[in-house]
Amino acid sequence: MKSERTFIAMILFSVSLFLTKMMGVIAAFPLMPTRVVLGSKLYWALNFLAGGLLVAIGQYEWGGIFVLLTVLLGSFGEFESRGDSLQTAGVCSIIVTLIVSAGVFGVAYLAYGAELFKMIQQGYAAGFNALNAMYVEQFGEQLMDEKTLSALKMQIPSFVVMGLLVALFFGLLGEARLLRLSGLAKGKNFYQLSEFRLHDAIIWFFIASLLGSFWNHGNEPIQAVATNVLNVSVLLLFFQGLAVMSRFFEVFKVGAFWRILWTVLLVVQLSLGIILLGLTDYWLDFRKRFKQHAAAIKEGQKNNSGRK
Repeated sequence: MKSERTFIAMILFSVSLFLTKMMGVIAAFPLMPTRVVLGSKLYWALNFLAGGLLVAIGQYEWGGIFVLLTVLLGSFGEFESRGDSLQTAGVCSIIVTLIVSAGVFGVAYLAYGAELFKMIQQGYAAGFNALNAMYVEQFGEQLMDEKTLSALKMQIPSFVVMGLLVALFFGLLGEARLLRLSGLAKGKNFYQLSEFRLHDAIIWFFIASLLGSFWNHGNEPIQAVATNVLNVSVLLLFFQGLAVMSRFFEVFKVGAFWRILWTVLLVVQLSLGIILLGLTDYWLDFRKRFKQHAAAIKEGQKNNSGRK
C-alpha cells in the first residue's frame, strides 16, 4: 500500500510539474492531491526542492509559478487541517501567497535593482507585441490601443488574485476527484462546490465597484481600485453560480454525462448567465428552493405510491 501511494504521488507530482510549464494554474489540479498522498512535510520539502532546482538552472518563470502554487495549495491545506471553513482557508492562503510573492519580489529587487523593472516591462512588452502581431495578421487590425493597454496594466493586481482563485478552484476539483479515483480518499472530507456561498459583504462590494468603475466621476485612482475589486467580485459570483448549478445537479440526481455536458455548454456559451445566477442567488436562495421542490416531489411520489 505504501509503494502504491508513493507511485501515485510521483505520478501526480510529475504531471503537475509538467503542467506548470505548459498550462500554469491548471497544474493545481494534480498538485493539490499530492499533499494528502505525501503528507505535509514531504510535500513542502519535495516541491520547494523542485522549484529551487528550476530556478537554479535558469527556469525562473517555471520555478516561480511552481513555488507559488506550492505555497498557495500547501497553506490552504494547513488552514483546512485546522478546521477553517472553505472561505477562511481560501482567503488566508491567498494572503500568505501574496506576502511570499512580495517577499520574493523584494529579494529580487535587492539583487537586480531597477533592472528588475526593466526586465518585467520588456517581458510584458514582448508578450503583448507578439499577441498583437498575431491578431493583426489574423484580423487586419490592432488588438487594442495604448489607452486600453494602460487600463489593463492598472488591473494587474486583480488578475493576480483571480489567477490564485482559479488555481484554488482547480486544486479543490483535483483533490476530490483524483483521490477518490485512486482509492486514497478514505477518511478525507472534501469541500463540496455546492456548499460554496459568498459572504453578504461581497455582493455590496460588487455593487459599489460596479458604480465606481462605470460612473463617470473622473477620479482615476478610485476607478482603478473599483475595477480591480469588480474583476475579483465577478469571478467569485461566477463560482457561486457554479455552486448553484452543482446543487441543482445533486438534488435532481442529474447523471455525470449530462452534468459535464451542461456545465461545459453554460461555461463556454453563457458565462454571464452563470454570473447572474450567482448574483441573484443572494436574494432568491435557489439552493434552498431546489431542496424544498425536491422534497415536495418526493412526498408526492410517496403519497401516490401509498394510494396504489
